Amino acid sequence: MAALMPSQEARIVFLSQGLKLEGQFTAPRRPPGRAAVVCHPHPQFGGNMDNNVVVAVAEALAEAGLGSLRFNFRGVGLSQGGYDFMTGEIADVKAALAFLKARPEVAPAEVSLVGYSFGGLMALYAAAETKDLSALVLISPMVPAKGFAHDPRLQPLSGSSWPALACTGDQDAYCSPKALAGLAKLLPCRTRIFPDADHFWSGRDDAVAQVVAEFLSKGSEF
Repeated sequence: MAALMPSQEARIVFLSQGLKLEGQFTAPRRPPGRAAVVCHPHPQFGGNMDNNVVVAVAEALAEAGLGSLRFNFRGVGLSQGGYDFMTGEIADVKAALAFLKARPEVAPAEVSLVGYSFGGLMALYAAAETKDLSALVLISPMVPAKGFAHDPRLQPLSGSSWPALACTGDQDAYCSPKALAGLAKLLPCRTRIFPDADHFWSGRDDAVAQVVAEFLSKGSEF
């Protein structure tokens, strides 16, 4: 058995449609191992890779021995480009997945996708165009204008077979438990409703992060 290695963190840069995007990569404790891309909230409302929920998830994954890549969408922080109205941002997620799978510390078949709020919807759109995810986790995902079940870009998800988990709070004004129920009709996924949690997960970010880490660690045994 290989000896456990401490998590190794590094600032990285990767390309998405010719744009340089910045990110923070944490290696799995025992490489090559499991890892996840973690997507942040809306760029036009202050969302970035240092968001409290995104950081909490990355830290919980590291504590569980999993790797992660959190990154800034185009136009955020030191990432090049500008907001692209949920088109280029999908390409950013797919580029992050490709970068993570190419890392020697990561097992390519064990790469998952996590998204929070806007990042959750971008993760859904990217997942609809991706066939080889290990798992998908959504935290208070942004709800499309017509709802999840009626968004044509999400229809390919109806045939997905990877483990999926969707979480929200019972006080979430932007992603209600009812909205998640609509998502579950389209995407085969488990749902978890957190009492007294709002969309910003004030004081509850560690709780949801621990559930995410447990789900990605245990897979089908969760």
